[in-house]
Amino acid sequence: MTSVVVSIAAISNDNLQDLKTGQLVGATPWKQQVALLIGSLAGAVAIAPVLDLLYHAYGFTGAMPREGMDPAQALSAPQATLMRQIAEGIFNANMDWTYISTVSSSEYRGYRCKLNF
Repeated sequence: MTSVVVSIAAISNDNLQDLKTGQLVGATPWKQQVALLIGSLAGAVAIAPVLDLLYHAYGFTGAMPREGMDPAQALSAPQATLMRQIAEGIFNANMDWTYISTVSSSEYRGYRCKLNF
């Protein structure tokens, strides 16, 4: 529950900082939302082919695209690996709860630093 509240606070802080910066440069909230939408769409279009290329060239830890690839050459994806391990733990009924407490406390520490200015 704490991580949900901290996440809401961090996202709210980010939105307020964006609106404040927009006001300083003379942008309207509507223009900022349009720019945010365009940026999100551009990022979604650009990141998918890049990740697909990296996946087929090197693979990711725990997910190799073809047999015979060297796992030592795989790219690490810590957040994706963590989410995979949590999902497997939930579905296989052998959840290691230290993942949850470690993630929650590290998220809290990261957002606390972000909010202190």
